[in-house]
Amino acid sequence: MKRFFLLMVILILAVSVFPADISINGWQLKQYGFTHTYTFADITVPGGYYVIVCRGRNKADFEAYYGVTLASNVIFLDSVAIIPQINGDETYSLYDNTATQIDTTYFLFTAGGIYNRDSTNTNTFTRIVFSTTVATPGGLGTTVANKGAGMIITEVVDAAVYQDEYVELYNDTGIAGPPTNIPPSINSLNHSPLTVTTETSVTVNANITDESAIIADTLFYQIDGGAWTTMVHTSLVGSDYSYSLGLFIAGNIVNYYVKAIDDSSAASYSDTNSFTCIIPVPVVINEFCANGDALTDDDGEWIELYNYSDTAVDISGFVVSDNPAPNGGAEGSFIIPSGTTLNAKSFYLCANNLAVFAGLYPSTPDIEYGAIDAGLLLSNTGDDIYLFNADSINIDIVYYGNVGINPVTAPAESLSAVRSPDGKDTDV
Repeated sequence: MKRFFLLMVILILAVSVFPADISINGWQLKQYGFTHTYTFADITVPGGYYVIVCRGRNKADFEAYYGVTLASNVIFLDSVAIIPQINGDETYSLYDNTATQIDTTYFLFTAGGIYNRDSTNTNTFTRIVFSTTVATPGGLGTTVANKGAGMIITEVVDAAVYQDEYVELYNDTGIAGPPTNIPPSINSLNHSPLTVTTETSVTVNANITDESAIIADTLFYQIDGGAWTTMVHTSLVGSDYSYSLGLFIAGNIVNYYVKAIDDSSAASYSDTNSFTCIIPVPVVINEFCANGDALTDDDGEWIELYNYSDTAVDISGFVVSDNPAPNGGAEGSFIIPSGTTLNAKSFYLCANNLAVFAGLYPSTPDIEYGAIDAGLLLSNTGDDIYLFNADSINIDIVYYGNVGINPVTAPAESLSAVRSPDGKDTDV
């Protein structure tokens, strides 16, 4: 009887730590820096299983490249060039099908590296230089498994051949069913103003909520890859936390993220955001029409730049983009031609289609961008417009409609949105 009782205890203990299956149907793996999102299909990940999201290889070629045979507990997914796209400065986050953040990497990725999670219950990673012999697809490698972490990101790899880049997930769940305490939720992380110059004081903002109470919040920020500095909020209104950082010098690259802890000691980390401090450039996106009339629509779109200073500005090589990447990414962009000077208190008018514009307005555009990149099309309901200088540094952003931080109202059909007065700093 004693022997039977001992066996029962062993079985009960074994069941209590055995990882539970997790459905990741509709979950998303998001890459920040260069924004990409991969949505998972109807996949269930048993406890102790891995999910490898590869940039652009089939399983056989992936195994041949790394010299491995993936075990039966590895689910291999070819994202078909969606994710990861590693060039440096990226971060990654995993969200469930309710848009709740499950995990995030808050380091900034350096190209040419392998990042292994130190432990499944910590959010620190160790970098080693890439080699096919030290990457561990489908294995924890140096990661310590503790049970109970759930679906987490365990490895991010920038392969020498870009198609073989991958992000690895691991089901380390030790509790069947949802956790008894939901950690804090950190949303709407942003900085203001959006374009940071040597003349603007910076504030970081975040919305932090919890089912019970937040007992600690910390902003971590790093200047030019140096040591991380911490601070608590300087302002709190409801669940809106603000952190005043002050001024920076030209060229500073600042990374930041927020950590929150609730009264059950559950902790959450936000994504890592960044900005670059620049010398002010007195050229802004002053006015735009994103919704031409019913007959012209896209062809009737236009964007106006304005030099609000008392001095002419050489805008040769400036880029207008429908994407946070200067090259327009999957959307569109155009480069202002060499030798272009924008005089003091003057406008530079960019039309999608010259012929259509001429039929609608008396003024003459300076450039027909639709002939340069037909992909630069503005959504009627909401979009973003970026202005970059010749060094590919973002100097102005406009969000409107249902996109971005503090967006302006999307202009109605045939109408435009304009700064008032011209050149006014609207922080949009």
